[in-house]
Order: sequence, then C-alpha cells, then structure tokens
Amino acid sequence: MKFNLVLTLLAGGLALALAGDAAARAPHDAPLTHREARCLEIGRVYSWNFHRANRTLVLESDMQRKFQVHFMGYCPNFSFAQAIALRSPDGTALSCLNTGDVISYRDNGMVQHCYIRSVAALGEQRH
Repeated sequence: MKFNLVLTLLAGGLALALAGDAAARAPHDAPLTHREARCLEIGRVYSWNFHRANRTLVLESDMQRKFQVHFMGYCPNFSFAQAIALRSPDGTALSCLNTGDVISYRDNGMVQHCYIRSVAALGEQRH
C-alpha cells in the first residue's frame, strides 16, 4: 500500500512537471490577447531607442514587443538621455503606458518631463 502511494505521487509529480514545461512554452506559441496587442506594461520595458529624425521613442518589452511613443510638444535634449523613468497615475508596474503618462529624464542636472501623446504597437510578430 505504501509502495503504491509513492508510485502514485511520483507519477503525479512527473505529470505536473511535464504540464509545467508545456505551459512555460505556451505563451510564445499562443496568439496575442487583445490586452497584449495594445498594452505595454510599464514594468515590462526592456529597452528603448529614440529616433531623432521623427522625434519618436520606441520601447521594447521583455517579450520582444515594440511600441512607438509620440510626445506632446518638444522634449529638450531627450536624444542625449542616459536613462528614462516611466510614470503613470496608476502607479503600478502592471499599468499600461497611456496618453498623458510621463517619461522623465535628466538634462544638465535638471529633471525634464515629457508627456505621452500616443502609444502604438509596432507589428504583430512574436519572437
């Protein structure tokens, strides 16, 4: 009886391990949900690149999704920023970056604030 219980627990543990492995791979193969397609969570920003020619910011999430950000007005010396901070009124890392949110950076020792006019997903491919 005790031996059967141990075998059952081992078989159950193996099944959970295999299911967990399949679940870990599933998000990359699964289609994007509506929220994933339109939302860049502030806590998932992995990298950023500013395009000086058209004054847009491209943010990339840790899931390799890219989003193009346009600013309201002019952001002085943003192209020279070494680091940026994203702030939302919601105040959590799970907040989607939206119109009116703030991107802050330092310029000559002063903190500058740029307000977001729009955020749009670039492409639908997932790597």
